[in-house]
Amino acid sequence: METVEPLSHFMYPRCDIKEADAVAWVAVDSKSDLKLYPCKFPELEDDQVRIKILYTSICQSDIMTIRGKWGGTGYPCCPGHEMIGEVSLVGKEVTTLKKGDVVGVSPIRWSCMKCENCSTGRTNLCDNRVFLYGGEHFGGYCTHVQVNHHWAWPVP
Repeated sequence: METVEPLSHFMYPRCDIKEADAVAWVAVDSKSDLKLYPCKFPELEDDQVRIKILYTSICQSDIMTIRGKWGGTGYPCCPGHEMIGEVSLVGKEVTTLKKGDVVGVSPIRWSCMKCENCSTGRTNLCDNRVFLYGGEHFGGYCTHVQVNHHWAWPVP
């Protein structure tokens, strides 16, 4: 497996695989194959959960993002936004999920929870929402993701 060197991401710095919190498959440009990328995660926030990815799909939007077809793709880019995983870490304010829970993960990782859309149950329409991957974040082509607990739902 080819790993990425020395390219690094500001939020998920590349590290030796023995020290990694996760391992991602990333695009390093719009033409290359995905490359192995061991990385460190940011500290878990109080309202977040870390999820070990069990299953993820491939979606046309992932391919379009990798290939830079929507413009503005930042590399390294780790797509993937339709996934099932197991909660492995829980922030201290999270009461709705526990370690070991199997969850589905939304394409959105955060919303303000204060605007009119959020306060009326339409969080997917929040003007301030942050998507699972792209820009700052890595998605489901990684062994783990960290998201606000509101965006992970228990799977029976």
